[in-house]
Amino acid sequence: MNPAELVWFDPNVHNDENKFYTEMLKEELKIKVNTFTKFEDAVQFIQKDGRNRRLLVICCGSKGQDLCEAIKMDINVIFLYIFSARVGLHKEWAKNYYKIQGIYTDILELMHSIKTQEFF
Repeated sequence: MNPAELVWFDPNVHNDENKFYTEMLKEELKIKVNTFTKFEDAVQFIQKDGRNRRLLVICCGSKGQDLCEAIKMDINVIFLYIFSARVGLHKEWAKNYYKIQGIYTDILELMHSIKTQEFF
């Protein structure tokens, strides 16, 4: 079975704070992290051919609903995680997507959630 890969979509994924988080995820989880700042690029990467891909997707809250809608039927996406400081804005719509594991404000909590999933 192929190892899982992480996809992180956030228009600000390349700012200093998120770069630090990306490195934390790579080191702690020993996982490939693919980052995207553009919605179309993230969707294209997620939907590209390959039945043996196992993708975990982190998305910023501001674009989370759009991304979830675009990839909700993709069989390669195992779980989705919303990373946002404004949890309350996303709770209601997030209930509509069964692959969402939670809405996280803290990278350590998000990383713990990923580590406790059975695919590791």
